[in-house]
Amino acid sequence: MITQQDRLSYDAKARSIVKQMTLDEKIALMSGNISMPWLMLQQFITGNGYNHIPYPAGGCERLEAPPLLFCDGPRGVVPGENTCFPVTMARGASFDVALEQKVGDIIGKEIRAVGGNFFGGVCVNLPYNPGWGRSQEVYGEDTIHMGKMASALVEGVQHHNVIACVKHYAFNSMEIARFKVNVTADKRTEREVYLPHFKKAIEAGAAAVMSAYNRYDGTYCGHNDYLLNQVLKGEWDFDGFVISDFIWGVRDTVGGINGGCDVEMCNCHHYKPAKVKKAIQNGQIQVDTIDEAAIRIVRTLIAFEEAEDPQAYPASLARCEEHLAFAQEVAEKSTVLIKNDDHVLPFDEDQMRNIVLVGDLAETENTGDHGSSYLKRAKADNLVSAMEKRLGQEHVRYVRTRDAMEAKGLLENADAVVFVVGMRHSDEGEYISTFTKMGGDRRTLGLHAEEENMLAELGSLNQNTAVVLIGGNVIVLDPWIEKAPSVLMAFYPGVRGGAAITNLLLGDANPSGKLPFAVAKRTSDYPAVDWDAEEQHYD
Repeated sequence: MITQQDRLSYDAKARSIVKQMTLDEKIALMSGNISMPWLMLQQFITGNGYNHIPYPAGGCERLEAPPLLFCDGPRGVVPGENTCFPVTMARGASFDVALEQKVGDIIGKEIRAVGGNFFGGVCVNLPYNPGWGRSQEVYGEDTIHMGKMASALVEGVQHHNVIACVKHYAFNSMEIARFKVNVTADKRTEREVYLPHFKKAIEAGAAAVMSAYNRYDGTYCGHNDYLLNQVLKGEWDFDGFVISDFIWGVRDTVGGINGGCDVEMCNCHHYKPAKVKKAIQNGQIQVDTIDEAAIRIVRTLIAFEEAEDPQAYPASLARCEEHLAFAQEVAEKSTVLIKNDDHVLPFDEDQMRNIVLVGDLAETENTGDHGSSYLKRAKADNLVSAMEKRLGQEHVRYVRTRDAMEAKGLLENADAVVFVVGMRHSDEGEYISTFTKMGGDRRTLGLHAEEENMLAELGSLNQNTAVVLIGGNVIVLDPWIEKAPSVLMAFYPGVRGGAAITNLLLGDANPSGKLPFAVAKRTSDYPAVDWDAEEQHYD
């Protein structure tokens, strides 16, 4: 893996390259090369969606300085057709750093296979409240745990000479208000709770950092001299470069560049040469500041470009069978057994001649958020198809949520009943305000009322009953938990989640995960948050 010492060994070469650049060429290093009208047109014409190709930024062909080629995450590689792993919160439940390093290893391989060199998917924001819609993208609620798991992901990705980017720095744990909220915290909370995991990932060698949309202590994080220049580049001796979150991560030219944001992504708006040169002429930005950013960018990219690859990266690596099988293993090792009265689980496969699967999510491809982390071409399975493949279609019955109350006789006489309930991308995730709201933060942490009523009424009809919970963070278990003999938390289990849950229910795998968060009795037991606030204090 490329270490800080390795990267710094390219300092002289980077300085030589930057010294030969014109001012326009140096400024061009500092922004994405995507045209937003082109991007939107391509998405409309092709239907491929966000990040369907690695997004380019910077580069200088004349002087052989390579471009940044951005691939989003963190469930897997967004461009192309790649392996969709269980969400990060699920992998956090494994508490297995070796497992997570191998996840990073596969992600690194698949990024190289699709032509990328940058992974924007090491997400380590610590949730202040578990209702945060994107908390599925992080490992849990403990800074030490978060730091160790993120470090493993960094090491796995960078083993294949792919730059690992840690995000969103910092205090980014609200979705609906993410573009406007100002977060405050006292220094002890800042340094003991919300920053140590970022520092740990930097110490593990992460070569890039993405700033957050929100403000911290009054200043946007993409302009925040304290966070970016004083803490990250100063105290932590970070040698890589900082990129903005996309489109709105930088709000003005002078604030972004002086604040320490080296690259505006994914398009160029505030870092256009005319705007930057005007600020230089007015004395608002120093050329030395541009030079420092350029050196950081070039030094990092050439270090990774020129490093010896540990293997070849043919296109056939992407979503290959070996990777898909490992994604299933991760799902099995991440699932948590919350309850198992009278050893209901595992079910005896020899006795399963009539198993009933209840709930819309049993037949849904449900890999989590449909925002920037969405692997649109995941081709994930579901529990109905996996169980039918295992037991035979004639032995599996499926009942939709709305029909469950009329199926009491079917449930009572079944050999086993499995309820699949919980969340989907419309309930939680990256908040995208379109014609129909997508994602956002959860204001309550329980199941949908229809599902709660179903479990309260039907959960104890059959002694061989299991409830499978789907979701990215806490799901409050009251008032139905006493009705259900056994409960599994499967999170969003990825491309082969249905096969993994089947193996867990039938005893071929052990649900060895542990909850990476505390489950309270009521939503009101957690810290209060106004998800649409302009000001939020973190205790």
